Amino acid sequence: MSRKIRIIGAAFGDPLSETVFSGVSRYLFRSLEKQKVISGYISTRQLRPWDVFRRLLDLSKTFEFGRPGINASWMWRRSTIEKLTARVMKKLEAFDDFDAVLQVGTHAIINPERAKHYVFTDMTIVQAVNSPNARNFAAGKLPQSQRPEAIEAQKAIFRSCEDIFVNSHWTKNSIVNDYGIDTDKVHVVGVGVSLPLNTLPRKKGESHNILFIGRDWVRKGGPTLVDALSLVRKKFDDATLTVIGCNPRVRDENVEVLGALNKKIKPERRTIENALAEAGVLCVPSLLEPYGICFLEAQLYRVPPITYIGEGRDDAIKDGVTGILLRERTPEALSGAIIELFSNPDKARKMGEAGHEYVTNNLTWDHVAQRVLSVMEDHF
Repeated sequence: MSRKIRIIGAAFGDPLSETVFSGVSRYLFRSLEKQKVISGYISTRQLRPWDVFRRLLDLSKTFEFGRPGINASWMWRRSTIEKLTARVMKKLEAFDDFDAVLQVGTHAIINPERAKHYVFTDMTIVQAVNSPNARNFAAGKLPQSQRPEAIEAQKAIFRSCEDIFVNSHWTKNSIVNDYGIDTDKVHVVGVGVSLPLNTLPRKKGESHNILFIGRDWVRKGGPTLVDALSLVRKKFDDATLTVIGCNPRVRDENVEVLGALNKKIKPERRTIENALAEAGVLCVPSLLEPYGICFLEAQLYRVPPITYIGEGRDDAIKDGVTGILLRERTPEALSGAIIELFSNPDKARKMGEAGHEYVTNNLTWDHVAQRVLSVMEDHF
């Protein structure tokens, strides 16, 4: 290659925000910056005041997030994709030094005459609407009558791409089988751990603390985990649960809720790191989980993760080696796995070491960025 690729990073919102796509765009693009291939950034969230009259806002999200959200019915109309595409292309006119647009999410089509188009996504609309917990996802709230149009709109975006990057084989299978995209165009690159690798606090000794990390208490299986804790305490009466990421109303003196913590704020990040260092296991029994960066964070800190099998978790955790993936989704199954590791500290320690090695050698953002860049470089 005679020169480096020049890439515009794009996402639905500020591409470098910690809250956009759970920080995926931020960490991916920051790692690509190290390779000196980023020419600039653009938001595909190109909204206009008059969009409100087209039923842009979803007021139901105000209670949960403190502000209205985007109405999925507005977002996934073919006409909306066309509008966003036109607005994004207009914004791109401000840049004259780029070869490709790498978009996190699927919200706009890039004209191939202007630049090559790539996307990174963690799940498809088909997966969202077919989930038994569909209402937990924006696309899952689409009315039945609109779903075919939304799927066709996303298919058009996929077809506009030179290549598609995904976090897991679960997502790749959907893009290939549900959307008819050539398997050679879809690349499983994983995601990276978002905590620093060089400031790990010393891992504490044997612990009977269970750690939960997640913003959505119900979808992430929090209520089931509380039931499992009561069963674990019949065997280990010092067992406790620490909750990070949300503020559920749990009336149990053995549950400590630390709430939402910001990794960008040093004292709060240190609280997260100390919680990982003090945990015996991480247990986040999500009802549906496209991947789960918390599982990588736990493994980085030598904490074995316990969750249900399925979706992207099969790529994030090596079952029986770095953690435990359960087929039975009950408090009894969860408590059984937790008790197994609490009762066998040597097994837990070996899993922790294997997990640490797995993440540091494969699933940092620098690893992910290099896999993405290697694919893109083949087109130049």
